[in-house]
Amino acid sequence: MGGPAAERFLSYSAPDDSVIWKIMFLDTDCLVGELHRPTEGRTSYFALDTRNGSLVMNDFTPEPGVVAEGSAPLLRTGLFTTAQGLFYLHSYVDEGPEHMGIWAVDPLKGTVVWQRQDLSLVCNLGHALLAYRAGSFAGFPERCYFLLDPMSGRVIQTPGEDASLVKELRAEAPIEEERQGIRLPLFYHQSDECNMSVEGLAVLRRMAGSGLCEYIFRGNVLAAAVHRPDSATVSPAFTTDLELWCSGQQLYSDRVCEANPAPCMNYFLLKDVSLYYIKKRTELAGVRFNAACGGV
Repeated sequence: MGGPAAERFLSYSAPDDSVIWKIMFLDTDCLVGELHRPTEGRTSYFALDTRNGSLVMNDFTPEPGVVAEGSAPLLRTGLFTTAQGLFYLHSYVDEGPEHMGIWAVDPLKGTVVWQRQDLSLVCNLGHALLAYRAGSFAGFPERCYFLLDPMSGRVIQTPGEDASLVKELRAEAPIEEERQGIRLPLFYHQSDECNMSVEGLAVLRRMAGSGLCEYIFRGNVLAAAVHRPDSATVSPAFTTDLELWCSGQQLYSDRVCEANPAPCMNYFLLKDVSLYYIKKRTELAGVRFNAACGGV
């Protein structure tokens, strides 16, 4: 196949007391990750160059004064979407699940490029961001919708309260995984077998025989994880092993979790010719395989 069949090119360890919550990909050879510090209730972000795994930004939170004059940094935020070279954060309403505010961040500069504290994000349309401003009329809640330029935050169209137009726009929004060009794992069921190669099917049947199995199939490439319960422990405990295969040949394997109280599900993905996965909730790894495996 020419050169190593698969090699680990990226490795990032979260700061102390942090766990890696999610990752997203920008259009500029960069990924961004969300970090949670459960003991502090704090969220921060890191960014890596996907060409070589180098660290671009680490443990980032908006600085005081960026959110509001004289205020403290945003402690609890979430990663919503990406566009070109920016990623977008939201806060929460009164510590509840509802989103509030938009912060557009440039990871290469480690700065907030623009912000709209009065709006909340709905979806990424690709060419624009759909957002709304919450309000009320005669005691009843209402929402006024806007289309924003992703690079500047400028309003480029105002659907307002046109519910039919907003519904149409939301239906047109690309699925985030497809927009970012990534594949996420599915749970293995025997009903899926008609779409699998003979080699991949043999691997999945073997892995599924010892536990719950997740997989991603693309071309000749198979990435699969098996979650095995530990029968020797009193409390629930699971071990998760991840394997990467091409045309029946194993390219790579690693233990993702061990003695975890719950299965480490949805901890890996494929993008282009790379496998990315979170190990023990605190490490992000990237493994690049030969493009000759196909499916890109």
